[in-house]
Amino acid sequence: MTRGFFASVACLLLALYFITYRATGEVIVVARNLDRLPQKIGAYTSQPVAMSRAVVDELNTDVYLYRNYRDGERVINLYVGYYGTQKGGRTGHNPNACYPSSGWAIVKEEKVSLPVRLAGTVRPVVITKLAVRKGEQELLVYHWYQSAASHILGDGIAMNLHRFRQLIRKNRNDGAFVRVSSAVGSSREQTEKALLGFIDLLVPLLEQYWPVEEEVSR
Repeated sequence: MTRGFFASVACLLLALYFITYRATGEVIVVARNLDRLPQKIGAYTSQPVAMSRAVVDELNTDVYLYRNYRDGERVINLYVGYYGTQKGGRTGHNPNACYPSSGWAIVKEEKVSLPVRLAGTVRPVVITKLAVRKGEQELLVYHWYQSAASHILGDGIAMNLHRFRQLIRKNRNDGAFVRVSSAVGSSREQTEKALLGFIDLLVPLLEQYWPVEEEVSR
């Protein structure tokens, strides 16, 4: 297939986007919900973490959540940044840029498949796992993009296609970036087990407390 073919397809998609967008009203976030995510998840109890105004402004979310969840000595950091339809459903920031810019070296990156509970069923999803290091400190990080509450998509292409379908069919294009991390303690295996257990509890809660959007006339 030629470059011209792909350019034509891109133009068609853009035309459909604008036709759909102009034919319908503006979509706004009317219920934040994520900030009501339970303070206690499993054996973990949350503590709020301050985020500077400069960082908040840079992230430019509609809703964000930044907490530490603690169980004894184990602390799991949770960040969720939600972007509604008007903001395109997706952040321009990602850990591959943010960690190195903060002095963390990405030691390893891989895709992992795990079963999660979404839309009333258990299904396999693919998310990203990072090992990052700064001096003697090491973190294990899992992150993913979640779209339309109940969809976790394995790569940017799949996510963009899904969001485009949502835009055409429902005039919705919302999504969230989710990051879960913890310091590697004496046992990497136990750190990983703790993070995966937390994710198993977290994912259905994110679906339950997903923000609500409504269409309003212009």
